[in-house]
Amino acid sequence: MSKFKYTILIIVVLLSAFVLEAAVQVILVPGWYSEWVHYLRHREVLSQTFPGAGVEVFKWDSNRLWKNAKVSASESAVALAEKLRSSSARENTILIGHSLGGRIVIECAAALAAQNLKVKQVILIGCAGTVDDAKIAALQKFSSDAVINIFCPDDNMLKLYIGKEKELPLGFTGLKCRYPRFRQYRMAVDESDVKIGKVTVITGDTLEPVRETVAHLSVNYLQTLRDAVAGKNKEYYLDYAAVEAIAAKKQSAPDKIPGFRELASFDGWKLEKRTFKSRFRITAPSGRNFFYDDETTAGAVFAEIKRYISDFAVNGEK
Repeated sequence: MSKFKYTILIIVVLLSAFVLEAAVQVILVPGWYSEWVHYLRHREVLSQTFPGAGVEVFKWDSNRLWKNAKVSASESAVALAEKLRSSSARENTILIGHSLGGRIVIECAAALAAQNLKVKQVILIGCAGTVDDAKIAALQKFSSDAVINIFCPDDNMLKLYIGKEKELPLGFTGLKCRYPRFRQYRMAVDESDVKIGKVTVITGDTLEPVRETVAHLSVNYLQTLRDAVAGKNKEYYLDYAAVEAIAAKKQSAPDKIPGFRELASFDGWKLEKRTFKSRFRITAPSGRNFFYDDETTAGAVFAEIKRYISDFAVNGEK
């Protein structure tokens, strides 16, 4: 082999090694009861979202009772951190956490950010956990590209989370304002995926109608992510606490007597009336109830909520 051909061969080998080293790797961390899920569709959507990237699913001991799954999630966050700490491809890794897997990613980010280690990007979808300023700062530090969060107030599994944990998770409310290097999108639920059922798990007291959806499925969130990365979705921020405060400031005494029927609904919020012992009620997507003694007050509050949320839908922020 001539010296020229030998030189060309070395260059080709080095370039090939560089390309392999620089290839993006996507790691999907799924949520509760995910060990038996078939991930072909997930891989397909992720390949569409990040062309040419390798896709890996980080399986963990998730098929357990909720209280045990939370413990397992924290243990898995340690294992994921160790995996990434020793990975030569870490800085080219896109880390996606769904539901309780989002909590794993957040805990992993906190551990590795403290060591000044980074991944290419962190993405949270339907996250079953909360964040504070310290966690947000760790996510920003850990992610070279902007952190992405996708939330959905119509996610029924996260409503169950609210009932169990008595807190509003990030995947349900999202962040109420923009942060540097942090992008947020809302997953919309098509009405064809909604049916009305009666369950007790949200209020824990009476059998009442609720919207049942397939919103929590991770592949649905990934489809929203695909559209967001492609620039088809606008960023969306909602101050959920402020919306509930609108309903709370004029509410009357709580009432557990059933028998309400729906008068109007909007974006997961419902205005209802009970004929027996006449009362009016506004139900939030979280399952929280607000009661009113007269229709005028209830109607005015419901209209104010609708106006407030509509402003977010148009402007993306208040």
